[in-house]
Amino acid sequence: MYRPEEFYHGFQVSHFDYKQLNNRFLLNLPDEEIKKLIQPVVNGSKEEFLRSVKGDIRLTFLLSIETLFELIFSLLPNEKNQINDATLIYRLVEKKPYYEEIRKFNKKEKSKLDWLKKNINFNNGRKAPFLRHIFYFGLWKDEIVESVEKSLPVIEDALRILAQELSNREELNSYKHGLRSIPFMKSLILAEPETFKEKIKFDMDDSVTIYSHNKKTGVREFLTKQFDPERDMALTHVASNLINNIIQPRKTLLKKGKPEDTLPIIFFFDEDLKKANEAHVRMQDFRYTITPIDEK
Repeated sequence: MYRPEEFYHGFQVSHFDYKQLNNRFLLNLPDEEIKKLIQPVVNGSKEEFLRSVKGDIRLTFLLSIETLFELIFSLLPNEKNQINDATLIYRLVEKKPYYEEIRKFNKKEKSKLDWLKKNINFNNGRKAPFLRHIFYFGLWKDEIVESVEKSLPVIEDALRILAQELSNREELNSYKHGLRSIPFMKSLILAEPETFKEKIKFDMDDSVTIYSHNKKTGVREFLTKQFDPERDMALTHVASNLINNIIQPRKTLLKKGKPEDTLPIIFFFDEDLKKANEAHVRMQDFRYTITPIDEK
């Protein structure tokens, strides 16, 4: 008979890391290998192939963030302030829209994720933020307590960085529905208004543009994002490590084991997060908005 806690045992913790390893391999293929690989593709080209790989790197990154936050929201207390980690799978399938809550969290506004900072009483008589319960479930050995405490503020910073990436739902939708992310902008030039003399030029050839339209306001927006595969892959690894810390302790403890004896639990360091978040392109985003004029 299936028990809900079995979810943890079948969960593919490293799914997104494996996908990005695959993508890195494809991204670094020699020209001759790419030529052989795309031979069956009608009108295939190296440029389109590499753009597709970079697009998949970006999509994989966004999906890793989406998965992470869905796990977090599903572990928050229910309407009756009850916590039941064993039935996570039931909460996951409820399909509640959390994107507005993620946007609020990104802007440091009041949201359901405020729970992460609330102190709760544990069965061992200790009190700690709910964030600890999410990412270091049942881990109370004296020799790791200090490392856990130092990791918590880094985890909060990581969640805000990741929330910012997912706060624009249109980008993820553009990849998932109809491939609405299109190569649109080749370069961005800033010039003097009087002489039109070029002052700064950004190469945007390696970018995609996402179109969105707000039917209520009539505002049309074009968001151009330059691919930064190295940053996307590095932050995917951060998201995967956070997912690991949610799944692995519960995988053991809910089978009456000792979580300290599970696969390695990960601690987080500020310098590692800063390095992962480093941009490798001169301009990341460019937004162009068309607002209708009220003629009244």
